[in-house]
Amino acid sequence: MMEMGVVRAALPRKLPPGERRPAPPKVIGPISYRMITGGFQINIPVRADDGVLTFDEEYLSIFKRRLSVMALTDRWVPILQRYLRYLSARIDGHGGNSRSIAPPPTYRSP
Repeated sequence: MMEMGVVRAALPRKLPPGERRPAPPKVIGPISYRMITGGFQINIPVRADDGVLTFDEEYLSIFKRRLSVMALTDRWVPILQRYLRYLSARIDGHGGNSRSIAPPPTYRSP
């Protein structure tokens, strides 16, 4: 039986880029102490804002292009639109301008 949950990590406001912060999981909800099925650890890589912004801007551009060539009846269109909204909000939150990012005229997958 597989259970799903939400992971929430509280990090300090100022962290040096390149640092990796372990986030120990906390179990919330009913717990059975009779059986331990396993464990895990999450490592959160810390990057500078400008590195995140450049990476996200490139992805936004590529996904805008992919959406522009997809048929509106494609089942992946709503998912891609939702991801584009998420990426746009992330870019705007880091001080970028998601509306100014245009899709490339051509794109070939690597």
